[in-house]
Amino acid sequence: MLISTHCHSHYSFDCKTTIEDIIEACLNSNIRCLLITDHDVFSLSNEDIEKFANKGIRILEAIEFTTSESAHVIGVCDGIKKLEKPRYHYSAREISSALKDMGGWVILPHPTHKTGLLNGKVSNEDADYCLKLADFIEIESSKYGYFDVSGVLRKYENLKPVISDDAHHKNDIGLRMNYVNVTNLDSDTDEILRKMYTSSKFFYNKKKIYPRKIKNYIVSLWLYKKVLFPLKKMLRKG
Repeated sequence: MLISTHCHSHYSFDCKTTIEDIIEACLNSNIRCLLITDHDVFSLSNEDIEKFANKGIRILEAIEFTTSESAHVIGVCDGIKKLEKPRYHYSAREISSALKDMGGWVILPHPTHKTGLLNGKVSNEDADYCLKLADFIEIESSKYGYFDVSGVLRKYENLKPVISDDAHHKNDIGLRMNYVNVTNLDSDTDEILRKMYTSSKFFYNKKKIYPRKIKNYIVSLWLYKKVLFPLKKMLRKG
C-alpha cells in the first residue's frame, strides 16, 4: 500500500485543508495509510479518524514538533497526544528521547532546510544524538525538493530514507509517497513502520508531478516576460 508520511490538516496553524479534502485527495492517489503531522498538536477527533477508516484509509498518530532550536522533528506513536506541548517547548534532544521512551518512531523532515535538524541551530552534539536515535530521514519533499543527506546516510546506518509531500494544500497530497508491502489496514503502527523501515520503495505520482512542473514553468516564463525583462530594460535605460 501507499503511505504518505508528511501531511497537514486545518488543525495546523499554517494549513486550511479540511479532513474531507484530505480524504478525497488520498482516494484520488490511492493512499491507504497517512501520517497527519500537524504542527505541535494531535487534534484529530475519533470522528475524524472514523471518516478516514470508512474510506479505507489508516491514520497513524503523529505530530511535527517544533523544537527550541526551531528544528522540526516528526514523532509517530499511539497515544502521541500525551507529548503535545506548545511549540519550542522541547529541544531536539528532549523530544527525540521522549518519543523513544514511549516506543515511538522518529522521522527527520526537510533536514537541511532552515527548519530541519541540520539547520545549524542544533548543536553538533545534539544533532548527532538525534541522528543516532531517529529511524527515518526525508531525502526529498514536494515542497522543498531534494535534500543532500547522502553523507548522513552513510554515517548513520540506522537511518532509512523516505520521500514526502509535506502537504499543506489538497493539491499537494499524493505527489511523493512510499510503497510498503502491507495489505491489512488493521496492522498495528509498529508493524506498518517496521515494514516501511525494512522494505519500502519510493513512488512518484507522475500524473500529478509533471502537470505541476509545466504549470510552474509557464508561471516562471510569464513572470520573466512581464516583470523581470521589462525591469532589466528599464535599468539599462537608467
